[in-house]
Amino acid sequence: MAASQLAALEGVASVAGEPPLTETSPGFLYSEGQRLAVEALLSGGAEAFEVCVQREGLPPFLSRAELQGLAAAAEDWTAAKEEPGSAEGAVADGDPRSLTYWPGQSEEPVPVLRLGWPEDSGWKGITRAQLYTQPPGEGHPPLKELMHQEIQAASKLVAVVMDIFTDPDLLLDMVDAATRRWVPVYLLLDRQQLPAFLTLAQQLGVNPWATENLDIRVVRGCSFQSRRRRQVTGGVREKFVLLDGERVISGSYSFTWSDARLHRGLVTLLTGEIADAFSR
Repeated sequence: MAASQLAALEGVASVAGEPPLTETSPGFLYSEGQRLAVEALLSGGAEAFEVCVQREGLPPFLSRAELQGLAAAAEDWTAAKEEPGSAEGAVADGDPRSLTYWPGQSEEPVPVLRLGWPEDSGWKGITRAQLYTQPPGEGHPPLKELMHQEIQAASKLVAVVMDIFTDPDLLLDMVDAATRRWVPVYLLLDRQQLPAFLTLAQQLGVNPWATENLDIRVVRGCSFQSRRRRQVTGGVREKFVLLDGERVISGSYSFTWSDARLHRGLVTLLTGEIADAFSR
C-alpha cells in the first residue's frame, strides 16, 4: 500500500507539520473559502461564484442544480418578512453578530400544545424496528397503505413532520381522525411548501385553520446570511409520523402521489423507547 494511502487511513496530514483533519478540527465542517464563494453566488450570481472558486483554489462543492437553486432562492434579508413573534428590526451594518451569532437553540418560547399531548406512561419497552419498502416487499403493504392503516389505528395522537404534503387521501384521513374520532392531529410543515398544502386543502373543501382538533405550524431550515445582506434559507428534510406517542414511521416517504406511485423509498416503523426521542 502506498505511503499516501496509509497516511490517509491513519489521519496523517499530507503536509509536514500540519495537524490531521478530524471531526474536532475547525476545517472539518467549515471552510472560509466556501463561505466566500457562497457570498459571491448570492450577491453576484453563478459567474461571480466561479471566479471566487478559482481564486480560492476550491474543489467543486456545489452541483449545478444546487447552485441554480441557491441563486434562485437568494433574497435581501433586510427586506425579509419577520416571522410571527420574532424580534423586530435588522442587525445594523458592521454588527459582528450578523456572522458570529449562531444560537444552537431558538430563543422563542416553546409553543403551547393546545390540543394536548399523551402523558408519558414510563418505559415503553425495548426499541423494535420493522422495515417497509416501496415497491413493497412480499407480505407488506405499500407505504401509503401503511400510513393509512396506522393513522386509522391512532387513538391518542397523530403528529406529522413533513417536507411536502399534497396527498389528498392522507389529508382526509387526518381530518377524519381529528373531527370524527377526536384524535389530536399536529402538522409541522415546511414553510416553503406550505402554499402547495393550502392549495390541496382548498381543492378538498377543507379549511385547515378552522378544522377542530387540527393544529398546523410551519418551520424552515437554517439560514446563511452574507455580509452583503443577502440570505438563503434551507427547508425541512425530516419526514416522520408519531402515533399515540408510542409508534413512529420515519424514512424517505413524502406525502405525495409521486412517492406513492413512482419513487423508490423505504420507511421504518419504530416502537418502544425510541418513540420518546421523536416525541421530544
